[in-house]
Amino acid sequence: MFCNGGLCSCLTTYIAAEGYCYQKIDPGQPGCVYNEQCASVWPDAFCDTSAGVGTCRCGENKVERATRDGHVCLDVLDANHNTLAITCPLPEGAGYTSALSDPKHPRQNDGPGPVLCNTDSTNTNQAEENTGDGNSACLFPSNGQYIADQYDCVEFVSSLDLTSSGYSEKANGICCPNRAFTCVQPTATGPNPTEPRWWYNSITGMCQQFLWDPSASGPGEHSPNNFRTVEHCESFCRDTCSRGAPEYVHRSSFLEQTPISGCAQTSACSHNFECKSVGSTQWCCPSVASVCGPVGGRPLDPSVNTRGAVYHAGVEKQGTATSTRFFYDPQSGKCSPFTYLGAGGNYNNFLSRIDCELYCARCKFRFSDMKYTGDLVQCDRGNPLRIGDVTQSCASNNDCPSSHECKMDQAVCCPRMRFTIVLFGGST
Repeated sequence: MFCNGGLCSCLTTYIAAEGYCYQKIDPGQPGCVYNEQCASVWPDAFCDTSAGVGTCRCGENKVERATRDGHVCLDVLDANHNTLAITCPLPEGAGYTSALSDPKHPRQNDGPGPVLCNTDSTNTNQAEENTGDGNSACLFPSNGQYIADQYDCVEFVSSLDLTSSGYSEKANGICCPNRAFTCVQPTATGPNPTEPRWWYNSITGMCQQFLWDPSASGPGEHSPNNFRTVEHCESFCRDTCSRGAPEYVHRSSFLEQTPISGCAQTSACSHNFECKSVGSTQWCCPSVASVCGPVGGRPLDPSVNTRGAVYHAGVEKQGTATSTRFFYDPQSGKCSPFTYLGAGGNYNNFLSRIDCELYCARCKFRFSDMKYTGDLVQCDRGNPLRIGDVTQSCASNNDCPSSHECKMDQAVCCPRMRFTIVLFGGST
């Protein structure tokens, strides 16, 4: 709990109930007292106290599944009440549209096919004869590209035997956009939008409402960045790293990995990461310098040293058209367009030149010896407050005007979120 404008408020990873703050709880996890602790993480989730210890459970016609970023709820039925065997968590009601598919799948005679995986596997490369058989972490079948840091292997809704279709008997999951990748996707409304939904604007750091057509069936008419409630949007996207996935503690499987937490300073994080406050804890998040360069916020991407370009064009997804995106070029110091193939890629990928400039203007690069190194300016958004040519120093928020807050690790006054949005006129 903290003081916000003279009022006591809960941290973003907590909910308020009867004058106290209670932690938000993932589906399938124990420790809840109130339904709101569960529903704030996933709509319709509730606190089940039948076993004595409160445990969050998914709502009706949903099943719980584990991911590296926490448990999620999968729909058992589609919008027409047909039973689903394979789907992704988001968007609710049409999660199957987010499932990754390869238009040139080697298991389908170079025709379209789903990108399957094994939830227990940490294998990130395969022999040619096994390519695309689903007995690995998420790899793109037609080129073997590593995508397991952007796509979660989400277990099927119900058991399937797909050996007759050329897949391994160990294939038990579908590759779905993970939390970090979901939260940078554009919104999609469809041709006849009528249902209110929320999407996360990763540039402004806010959830915004829009209208959605749940019955849309055309290519590009659905996006995983689609939430039924603002609480779900905020807990899923706001309460994490601003762009890119956190650094994880290495475990024997992806599902056992958890974000490195409790860092006191950036030196506690690996190269390409910096210590950031996330709710009541601190995580090692991709640095702006890492995002706005060839690494693209994906230090584990093996193509960084082989693709021959700063930007990452991504991979083709069945039913998704190419589009123009923008990347920050550290050598020129400018945001430039490129053709995005529709899936994968990295986080140096922005919907507009303005979005690219707003995010990457915070980063100053040096280009020498064919290596990129980055220096961060002091504020996450906007520039530090100056009086004349002198940067205003601070030790607490009391040293800054109401439009700014003290970034204490840098001892400078930085624009508050709402002031930054007004200043730049928002983002679309």
